[in-house]
Amino acid sequence: MAAVEQLTFGNGPAAAPAAVAPAAAGPAGPGYEIERADLRSVSVAAASVIAKVHRDRLMAGLGHEEFAFAENAGYPSPAHQEALAALGPTPHHRLSWSYLDDLPRWRHLKRSRPDVEGQLSLL
Repeated sequence: MAAVEQLTFGNGPAAAPAAVAPAAAGPAGPGYEIERADLRSVSVAAASVIAKVHRDRLMAGLGHEEFAFAENAGYPSPAHQEALAALGPTPHHRLSWSYLDDLPRWRHLKRSRPDVEGQLSLL
């Protein structure tokens, strides 16, 4: 699945490049979705790297050593999956993700994501 980045251009549709599609207005105002923007824009690519490095550092500082957040940054490694099955999700886990479907003991904790007009479904 292609990554979609949201960028905001000046005064809305009139200021947008021709190769983008309008997106729903978000907290920062109207925006535009550009598929694989990190491959088309050096600034988007840089922002993506900065965000990923920041997230990895945050994950490493969460504790919960049994989930190996520092080693896998929250991605479902075997150690992470074993800890989820044995201990259940921590407050740092997204309870709307489908991993809970595979964990009958913890499935009752699953939450639905609200539908947001114009938002792409990731599931």
